[in-house]
This record gives sequence, structure tokens and C-alpha cells, in this order.
Amino acid sequence: MSTLIHQLSQQFPDLKFMAQEPLKNHTPVKIGGPAEVFWQAHDQKNLIDVCKFCLNHNIPFQLIGWGANTLFSDQGLTGLVIKNSVTQLVLLPQPPQTDRHDNAQLLNATSGFPLPVLINQLLNQNIVGLEFWARIPATVGGAIYNNIHGFQGKLLSSIVSQVEVLSNSGEVLTLQPEELEFAYDYSRFHHTSETILSAQFVLNQADPSQAKELLKQIATAKSHHPPVSLGCVFQNLTPDQQQQLQINTTSTGYVIDKLLNLSGFQIGDAQISTKHAAFIENIGAATAQDYLNVIGVILTKAREQLDIELKTEIFFKGFSSSELAAAGLSGHNK
Repeated sequence: MSTLIHQLSQQFPDLKFMAQEPLKNHTPVKIGGPAEVFWQAHDQKNLIDVCKFCLNHNIPFQLIGWGANTLFSDQGLTGLVIKNSVTQLVLLPQPPQTDRHDNAQLLNATSGFPLPVLINQLLNQNIVGLEFWARIPATVGGAIYNNIHGFQGKLLSSIVSQVEVLSNSGEVLTLQPEELEFAYDYSRFHHTSETILSAQFVLNQADPSQAKELLKQIATAKSHHPPVSLGCVFQNLTPDQQQQLQINTTSTGYVIDKLLNLSGFQIGDAQISTKHAAFIENIGAATAQDYLNVIGVILTKAREQLDIELKTEIFFKGFSSSELAAAGLSGHNK
């Protein structure tokens, strides 16, 4: 038994810590080496207690949720990896504020709540407003972290009223929207090590029939998205890039397919999808290095042939700076 797992097991004898758990089992793309120590959290108090213990004892730790937009290295991750599966939902009384409708509904959801499950649960209670982010494989924490964009580009920040975090000093803090630095695919959590615990949303009590129709539209629109992937690897083009290329879309999938002619290109078992070229699929036993190399080819060809810099919207965990630089990913998400 490693020193770290022994230390954690002694402190928390009722919790199940696992050594060398393959991270490929915890991401839709099925790629990733082992976590030095792995623990799946189901209780909010336990989650806070374990994180505080790690902070107090300088134990490196990081949380993962659905793992849908994170590429884990083949070497895996050192320290403690916590899979956040805490799913608690509390409906809150509506405070008297004149800028909200009478049917507004406040709710608080823990960060480990899977977004698709939460959406369906709310619709069953006639609570609408979150369905714009349907069919996105994310937990609440991951959705907040990346301020995800949903149907018609709608940003999650538009319905967030506050976020509860565990600070780097072990304090539980409540952050207001103006403190969260929300932008497109961005929040303050990209540059802090705070742990997202829960989020409060402003939704509405209403007949869910229209929302359910929207779910069908989104399901149809996303039916061609390959499941064994990390979702869209690249952000949409900027308006300047679109103008430079003189095309009628901001889709990087269009650029990769039609302008770079890379649809179907593969290294090992990592393949640019023939259904949607902004996706890179694992068609068998792809390694993280395969996946990284395919990204590198796309970035290089976009620079050389089109003179544009594509920006990734996935995160790279466990890679050295030199590994990322070799793929042309210096400065991308780590």
C-alpha cells in the first residue's frame, strides 16, 4: 500500500480509496492512465472533509466530474483524484425581488450532479430553464467551471445566481456572479484552485411541454456527435478569423473538414470524426499521445495553410509542458 493511500485510509477509515485506478474508466473517450489514489465522493460533508485534509497536509488533489472534456495522460495523475458524484438538490424560497417574475424558482444543486439527470428531474417538477444545456455530458461543477454554452450559444452564467466553493485555505465561501469572471467557456476557476461545491440557479415554474420539445430538437441536432470522444475539441472561430477565411460559419468542424481536408485522418486509433470533424474519436485503443498528436496536426495545418490559431476547449491533465509544446499546445488548458 502506498504512503498516500495509507495516510488517507487511516484518516478516513469508512471511505474507500483505490490505488492505480485507470482514469480511462471515468471519461467517455476511454483514454487515460492510472490515478495514484482514487476516491468517489457521494456525500458533501465527506467531500469537504477530505479536501480540507488534503489542503492542510499539502496533498495534491483534483476533482473530476463526467470527464467529458478532459484528456488524461497515459502516465495518469499523481496525488488524489476525486470523482465528484455528490447529487443533492434543494428548492429554495423565492426572495422578494422586483426584477424577477412571480414564477421564478431558485434552486441549489451540488457540483457532482450530472447535468442531463438534473434537467430531467427538474422538468418532472415543472421547472424549466436549464434545458438549453441538454445533451451536454457534464456535471454542475464542470458546467460552472467552463461556463458552458448551450442551445443558440446561451451561456450558463445567464442563470447562475451564486456559487459555493472551498477556498485554498479551507474556507467555505459564497461567490456572487460578479466575482466569477464569467466569459465564453471561461470562469475564475481556470486560474484558481478553488473547489466548486454547489451552484444556485434562477429558473422558472412552468408547463414543461415547450422545454421537452426543445430537448427533442437538441437531441436531433446532436445525434451525429460521436460518443467515444471529448466533444468538440476546438472553440468556434472568432469573428475576425471567420472574416479572414471568408466563410459563412464559425464552425471549426467545417474548417477541419472542408478547408484542411482532414476528416477521417487518424494516428493510432485516434481519428478525426467523419460525422463531425471538430470531434476526435477513439475508434479502438487510442492512447492520449495518439489523441494529442492528432490535435497537433490540426493546429499545425491551420497555422501553415490558413494562418489561423485554433483554440482548444478541452483540458489536458498529467502532461508536461514539453509534451504540450511538442503538440503546439503551449498556453492551452492544463
